[in-house]
Amino acid sequence: MDTTNNTHTEQTRKRAENRYSILRTLQSVRSMKRTELADHCGIRKSSVTSLVDELLEKKWIRLENPDRPRSPLQMNEKAWSIITAELDTGRITIGEVDLEGDLKGIEEFRSKAMSTKKGMLDALIKHLKDKLSKTKQVMGIALSIPGVIDPASEKCVSAINLPDFNDVPIKKLLQDNFKIPVVIENDVRSSLYCSLYLDKRTKALDTAIYLDITSGVGSAILVHGSPVPGSNGAAGEIGHLKAGEEGRICRCGQKDCLETYSSIPVICDKINSKLGLNVQTTEEVIAALDKNPQIKEILDEAASHIARPLSAMMAALDPEVVILGNQPRSFYELITPALKNSLESRLNGPATRSLKIEIAKEHSSMRGTAALLMDQIFSSLD
Repeated sequence: MDTTNNTHTEQTRKRAENRYSILRTLQSVRSMKRTELADHCGIRKSSVTSLVDELLEKKWIRLENPDRPRSPLQMNEKAWSIITAELDTGRITIGEVDLEGDLKGIEEFRSKAMSTKKGMLDALIKHLKDKLSKTKQVMGIALSIPGVIDPASEKCVSAINLPDFNDVPIKKLLQDNFKIPVVIENDVRSSLYCSLYLDKRTKALDTAIYLDITSGVGSAILVHGSPVPGSNGAAGEIGHLKAGEEGRICRCGQKDCLETYSSIPVICDKINSKLGLNVQTTEEVIAALDKNPQIKEILDEAASHIARPLSAMMAALDPEVVILGNQPRSFYELITPALKNSLESRLNGPATRSLKIEIAKEHSSMRGTAALLMDQIFSSLD
């Protein structure tokens, strides 16, 4: 029996696995010699030499000192960029992420045209084209969306906070327009990928819940080191679980969804109506707090509503940590004490004793989708 093809497939798979290990190691530790890479990754030195030559040629890695061929190796962070974008209600944010995960060149776009699906998609393509025209060596496009993403097709199944975004084949649309690799992911799960791939602190996490408060409220789940999308890509969609008894009508048509109590637009509306202000963003909320201490009470109330569905998730999963992302650290520092107190009042046993809340870096969903695209390209067999 001819086993040539099977052997070739196994060799190709093993080489790709070793290449991935080298790239992820350098992305994590920043600098390492060839012999150190071989020991750290458990790869033969001859294989490391061959793979390093390939990665240097692709310009994915570089020599720490170009004048010394045997100098330590680093990610070639500035040679390639991932164009990353994020959609939200009436807004598109675009930036670029380098191979070490640093985000720069952030631009935010708003227009009345984005109130329709066509207007949002036309604006997205236009602004991506503009960004691509100014960026060299683009590895691909990474887009995060506040909605349910089909894991197989990366089609947007639904996004209540976007205009008529039901069954939108957005990955195909972007690939047809730009002819480069494209990744589409849910915004909160993207934030989890940011922690998983780019934040050295969270690389060893086993089980965690990631929570974003934006135009809605969403969560993502990590179990035994792997993100859990769910059978329909909707795992962690807590924004439309019942979180109150006031009969508030949600955009989804139901009553008392969590986002009708604790999303950023609702928090701002309550501050404005109660205190006669005109805040629209978390930054403006923070700026207004000194002169309006009553804002803290409104934030505490929003946190208590979040604790209702979140405590049930924590009881089911027993996570090591809840990670808050996609808002300024100063905003989350304001709501964390009330959130922790509310969770403690609902939880008993081990879940209370191990309760831990951390705050992620800003723009974690944009960095996270870029990290996901890198991960797919780094692990490919090509």
